[in-house]
Amino acid sequence: MKCKVPKYQAIDGVPRCLGIEPEIFRENIKFKAGKGDVMQSTFPKSGTHWIQYVTQLILKKGHPIASHKEFTTNSCFLEYTKLN
Repeated sequence: MKCKVPKYQAIDGVPRCLGIEPEIFRENIKFKAGKGDVMQSTFPKSGTHWIQYVTQLILKKGHPIASHKEFTTNSCFLEYTKLN
């Protein structure tokens, strides 16, 4: 029986998931956090979205997030999001 290997793409020789656009990834790798930026770093499958939700609650002083759109607008993944 042949083992299944997850599908991936290599970006500059490093395996990355297929959902990442190489140009966006290469541009965002140069990102430098500025004053007031909040950076979150989690291991895969360790509750990243849950931590994002808790972080947003802290920043909003406990006021609940009104919608999924508000949640996704206030959090981004550098690998996937085109920055200004």
